[in-house]
Amino acid sequence: MKTNWRRLLTVLLSVMMLLTLVACGDSSTNDSSSNNNSDSDSTANTDTSDVDTSSISITVWCPEAAVDLTTSQLAAYNEANGTSIQFTVEAVGEGEAATNMITDVTAGADIFFFAQDQLARLTQAGALTAVSSSLADTITSENDAGSVAAATVSGTIYAFPLTSDNGYFVYYDKSVITDESVLEDQTALIEAVSAAGKTIAFELTDSGWYSASYFFATGCVSDWSTDDDGTFTGYTDTFNSEAGIIAAKGMAELVNSSVFVNSSSAASFSSDAAVVVTGTWDYTTASEALGDNLGCTDLWSFTVDGETYHLGSYSGNKLLGVKPQTDATKAAYCQSVAAYLAGEECQQERFDTLAWGPSNVNVQASEAVQENIALAALAAQSEYATPQGQYPNAWWDTSKAVGASIQALGTTEPADSDLQAILDTYTAGIESILSSASTTGWVIVGDMDVSWSCTGGENGEYVLTENQVESDDPYVGIWEYDITVTGESGFRVVMYGAWDAGDYDASGIGYTHLTEGSVGTEGGDNNIVVDPGSYHVTLDTTGDAPAITVVAN
Repeated sequence: MKTNWRRLLTVLLSVMMLLTLVACGDSSTNDSSSNNNSDSDSTANTDTSDVDTSSISITVWCPEAAVDLTTSQLAAYNEANGTSIQFTVEAVGEGEAATNMITDVTAGADIFFFAQDQLARLTQAGALTAVSSSLADTITSENDAGSVAAATVSGTIYAFPLTSDNGYFVYYDKSVITDESVLEDQTALIEAVSAAGKTIAFELTDSGWYSASYFFATGCVSDWSTDDDGTFTGYTDTFNSEAGIIAAKGMAELVNSSVFVNSSSAASFSSDAAVVVTGTWDYTTASEALGDNLGCTDLWSFTVDGETYHLGSYSGNKLLGVKPQTDATKAAYCQSVAAYLAGEECQQERFDTLAWGPSNVNVQASEAVQENIALAALAAQSEYATPQGQYPNAWWDTSKAVGASIQALGTTEPADSDLQAILDTYTAGIESILSSASTTGWVIVGDMDVSWSCTGGENGEYVLTENQVESDDPYVGIWEYDITVTGESGFRVVMYGAWDAGDYDASGIGYTHLTEGSVGTEGGDNNIVVDPGSYHVTLDTTGDAPAITVVAN
């Protein structure tokens, strides 16, 4: 189905202008007999020809590999709509976009690509505007149900689906693995790869996303619930169980074998890998490395105590978000541009150029997509996949510690007691996560390196230690944390669970107010700018004005 972009744009502009009038209290729009349905066709005839689009600037963040294509697609949007919007396309990966947006929503992109697991923290931070109901209907009708669910919080669609390919499967070298049956059993696979003097690349010791595959294989779950604002309120987790012990044994067989390499990059084929577990984003690299010897299939099975378990995986999506705007006209154009980039034509182009797996049902049905061996392998693995829900960022650090701890045991046949101790530590970690996530407090965000042993999140987010002062105000007290800054843009302190509180800072996001003797300076956008290095940060809000002390470790 081809979208009528001109009519869509007219409707969106009309809706935004109508909402602006209502917000301003214009009596002509507040009459009890008037129709204020924002999707009414009565708004579709508004004349938008006098809008000077050359004065509109829109910044788009997308992965580096998609910069050139996105730039050309935005040019095509201008041509198709007779507009002259000034587009700026910047390379920001899906994994970093959410942290950058939360660090400073105002300075963030107007439109940005992001991974679905970041949806809760983005909505909580007020970094996403809900999709209009007319566009929500289009999204629902044109995309698969899983991708629509991935873009939805409490029944409201907050983003545009881009892909349904955010999962992993097996790439293998057919010149090494000549008997495909060995790909079905972990023990046989290890033996075959070892005999060939090759390796198996699987990122199990520093990635909870990949290591969860063993736990999913034995029926374990880790499901987290949120309220309407995206705040985490509870969880159901069975990793620490008899089934979890079985999963840990299966993982130990591989991570402590001579063939294991902790990697999720198809570039490992250039370093003697015969098997790499990764996703569709690595298809081009794998194809260039192996040529006609490239094979793809679903993950294998492992056996413990005579029972066989097929490895699970996560399935997920890439999404496109739109930042809230203060200007109604720009807001309408941002929604229109996002809908275009997420539409059938652009999804087809991303598949053709980048081999991204589409969420659009028409593109999914195309012959080229059906014949793609990587997407076929992903489809085969989908039978064993768990749709990726929302997780606290700290969960990823806590879960990836499990694989590292199993490898540290140094044996392919560890004792149950040793595995139980690892899972007990995991349970203690997730219990502290919920305590942090469900209460108010402070976090530090920015360009930082987060060790798995830290209490806090990944992607540069730390939950500060517990309040050291009793107070009826959850934001009054003293908090401390040790951080390692890796980038040049610095960091900031942000209210957790009350991103729009604004009691201490007009921006409503965070503030600096460095005390005398602190390292660094107060940079723009409330950032504390320091040289890369290790620092001890203290936040004190007990006085008349909040104060932050930053001391080099």
